[in-house]
Amino acid sequence: MKKYTGLILLVVLFFFFYTPVSAQTSIDWEVSWCNATSLNSIFPGISGTIMKPTDFTSSAVGETVGYTIYLPPSYYTSSKVYPVIYFLHGSLGNECNYVSKNNAGGSPNNVVTLVENGSIPETILVAPNGGAQTNYNGASATMIINELIPHIDSKYKTISSRNGRALEGFSMGGFGTTQFGFANSDKFCSIIPMAGANLNNFESNLSKIKSNGLKVRYVTGALDQSIGINQGYNVIVDRLISEGIMSTSDAIKVPGVGHNQQGLINAEGLNSARFHWSCFDSSSGGNPTATPIPTAPVTATATATPPSTVTSVLEITGDLNSDGRVTSVDYSLFVGVYGQLGCGVRADFNNNCSVDRFD
Repeated sequence: MKKYTGLILLVVLFFFFYTPVSAQTSIDWEVSWCNATSLNSIFPGISGTIMKPTDFTSSAVGETVGYTIYLPPSYYTSSKVYPVIYFLHGSLGNECNYVSKNNAGGSPNNVVTLVENGSIPETILVAPNGGAQTNYNGASATMIINELIPHIDSKYKTISSRNGRALEGFSMGGFGTTQFGFANSDKFCSIIPMAGANLNNFESNLSKIKSNGLKVRYVTGALDQSIGINQGYNVIVDRLISEGIMSTSDAIKVPGVGHNQQGLINAEGLNSARFHWSCFDSSSGGNPTATPIPTAPVTATATATPPSTVTSVLEITGDLNSDGRVTSVDYSLFVGVYGQLGCGVRADFNNNCSVDRFD
């Protein structure tokens, strides 16, 4: 045994001092670049302009940072100022992800298409490169909040206040959306995390969030088992609702969709854009010359067929508003009329003696 003692000691010392290369390499600003300089070809025939400028250099990350920007049709011929929706990409993404045909760009309900077809008023869209796996912390956060937003407001005709600025993001970008939004409710009117969120900056900024009136909508796929559901969706939603920051009707689980950006925007892109615009419209600094937002509600396509044995609305939260869908709106109406009821009610599908939104 003694003859192996020295060898064993060497092996132990090796693993004690050895640090894998992947652990030594910082991912605080590891990037995946989009090299396209003009992206109008992705949306043939549009009247607005999509481009990827190369004029923004960040001191925080120490290099030029790419961003994609969409300018609406009247931008170059009007004296108007426009609200801005910022979009944060997911892990390993880049500044072109939103307009990519494989992501939001392939959906009829992306912001560019909605502006072009008149579904929402004219809006500027900005999608920055936030780093490949930064979780929008460190230099990435400093770059976007303290450098990019002032750059956009100084170069373009924007509403340069929270009343005309919104934020949304997918997956890792959803984390960034809540982190930035909760910590900077004085800079954003509304935020929409998709398939990812956290409460990292919520409790310490709660009073400011309330006083600033930040509006929050959370969209995830009902089949998302990677981040959207497993990483605390219910905890986050419950906390926001309990503080009056978000309504139950703005906690959206899209039926039949997993961790998929295009699927979520297909289902909820128009509603999300209208959510931002309801904040722009209701804020004193909103765009006074914008086309009024359409009022007809559009929701994710979903149907529910109750069991044939159901004979009363007391047995299941059904289509109380007669819109052909069973949604969170019906749940709110049900609770408003009947309360939470109790044990033994058929609508209590998870048997917790309360009819709630989880049923």
